[in-house]
Amino acid sequence: MALRKAYFSARPSPHFWKRVSKMVPGRSAEDCFNRIYTDLSTPTPIAPRPRANSLGKHSGRSSARKKPFSRLRTKSSDPSPGVLKPIKNVILHERYIDKLARREGAKRPRRRAPAGSKAADSGKSLSEQQAGSLKAAKNALISEATDFISSFKTLQANSLAHAVENSEDEIECDASNCSHDDKE
Repeated sequence: MALRKAYFSARPSPHFWKRVSKMVPGRSAEDCFNRIYTDLSTPTPIAPRPRANSLGKHSGRSSARKKPFSRLRTKSSDPSPGVLKPIKNVILHERYIDKLARREGAKRPRRRAPAGSKAADSGKSLSEQQAGSLKAAKNALISEATDFISSFKTLQANSLAHAVENSEDEIECDASNCSHDDKE
């Protein structure tokens, strides 16, 4: 009971068990530690499996079908070159090789045509044409927006002028006490 009380009242620190042992008379830090953790046992380690059998199962190839590696030529049907270690997961390996090939293809710069060739001239003229058409479209949009804004301002001014005229008519009628009912 004293050990449990000391265990929960001691503050965590590098010398935790030393402090607990001072609160429990006649016990050392090691005794307190062993007493608390007697019920908790370390799990027994699992024996490692032999690697030779597991490699054969996961490689996807049997040793009877393996072909010797030729340093002189590789087959065009074999997408990856021979490696020192057997490949455990052939599908993942092929995906990795394809990913590397795509990455290398993206890194390579495109070949530039010589300066006087038709391909270089057509490329320049095409990009210039695209830039010109973009400028024309931009200018057309700006022009349309400006026209719309000016027509909107005109409409606003006209409606405001009508509103002011109507309010002035009402004020004049109120001042002269004119009503349409009186005329009858």
